[in-house]
Amino acid sequence: MMQTKYSVFVLFYFCMNFCVAGFVSPGAVWVGSTPVLQLLLKCQLVKQKANGLSTDDIYTKKQMEKGISKLQILAGHPVTGVADEEVLKMVERNTCPQKTPKQRTRQGTVSRPGGAGGRMYGV
Repeated sequence: MMQTKYSVFVLFYFCMNFCVAGFVSPGAVWVGSTPVLQLLLKCQLVKQKANGLSTDDIYTKKQMEKGISKLQILAGHPVTGVADEEVLKMVERNTCPQKTPKQRTRQGTVSRPGGAGGRMYGV
């Protein structure tokens, strides 16, 4: 009788660990498993989730590809959306690339005389 109770307890314990543990599907990436995604979140190239859900630290591969593309644009590298050698070097440095004045202009801001920036409307 004691053996049966122990066996049921062990089975229950393992089932609870399996059921409670988070599951990342093959089309998703967990923040804790990739420094690339951690840098993308730090640099605000991927929007950080804040729903209070257990899935807030799981992102789709598509979100990660878009973030890598943004990182490559900011760094002036060819845009592939893939974590290539250049992306991995940026991850090792753990610093966010800065926008150049040319990139700011493409996004709708322009420098005015005296250094003040402004929005361009209707252009």
